[in-house]
Amino acid sequence: MTTMTKGALLAGLSFLAPISFAQAQEATGFSIEGELEFAIDSVVDADDSGAELTDTNMTAEAALTYRFSDTVSVFSTLVFETVEDPTGDRFFEDMGLYAEELGIALTFGEHEVAFGKLNPAFGVAWDLAPGYYGADFAEDYELAEQIGVRGTFAVGAGTLSAAVFYADDTKLSESLGINRGRNSSSDGGAGNTGELDNFAIDYAIESGNSAFNIGARYLSKGEGDAEDETGFVAGVTHALNDNLELLGEVAYFDGFGGADEEATYVTLAATYTAGNIGYYGSYTARDLQSAGTDDLLTVGVTYALANDVELGAHYAFKDEDDSESHSLAATVVIPFGF
Repeated sequence: MTTMTKGALLAGLSFLAPISFAQAQEATGFSIEGELEFAIDSVVDADDSGAELTDTNMTAEAALTYRFSDTVSVFSTLVFETVEDPTGDRFFEDMGLYAEELGIALTFGEHEVAFGKLNPAFGVAWDLAPGYYGADFAEDYELAEQIGVRGTFAVGAGTLSAAVFYADDTKLSESLGINRGRNSSSDGGAGNTGELDNFAIDYAIESGNSAFNIGARYLSKGEGDAEDETGFVAGVTHALNDNLELLGEVAYFDGFGGADEEATYVTLAATYTAGNIGYYGSYTARDLQSAGTDDLLTVGVTYALANDVELGAHYAFKDEDDSESHSLAATVVIPFGF
């Protein structure tokens, strides 16, 4: 997703479950929803000249659901994208297909329990920060591709999600096409334990034109790690009017990644929509105890065509590990579903 379209900040909180509560009474059968993104991504200037390259790529993501009844369904999210970092200019290379989610869900009115490979809820900036580059830092704390159990419950006026899990170390951690390799608990890393000794809890609530989220997580140290990781996140999204939407989120971690390291992330973003044209800007600061503060500033413009196809032009400035870079990207996003 490249921009926050009108209402996307509030609607984006529905990622908490693979099957939203509003779908609970839909007819049985198969459904699919996803998008294709084509991108030309160029690092046009960098302190490290070896990083100056152009990566022409695509990402296809599809969320599939088959409902046997109002109660029982199976779900999967399939992703086809580049699975290796570029080492030079490339053109639709290093592509692999993998299952980000795969499991079974039991829905009971406004509550749901899911089992299998899934994405525990923790924060929203990694999903909702606008632009092609907007989530590049916040994705560091996204919880994805975990084996475990997640419950999503209507509590008060909001939605509570809680999960126990560990990082996928099965064959599903590999990819078809270019194989990204199989994860192993011997690789270490917070949460990569092979046991259900990690948990995350997240509460999201909407009020008028605003949405709030707060969460916590505990990831046990992996093999060779120094510490367990504890993390906390709090965020708010707010629509000032029909055109302007704001996002802010702060995340703090102790023992980040299993290292003796504190980390703080602050993301601020705004999107202004006028007709078919959207303008956005975002800033993320990543403060790592051992490395100091990294900065990510990104701005861009999008244009919506028929059938919600979106064209985008994006710019990013990064100051990372005391090395600066400037990047430009052109994108085409094509949603699909039935």
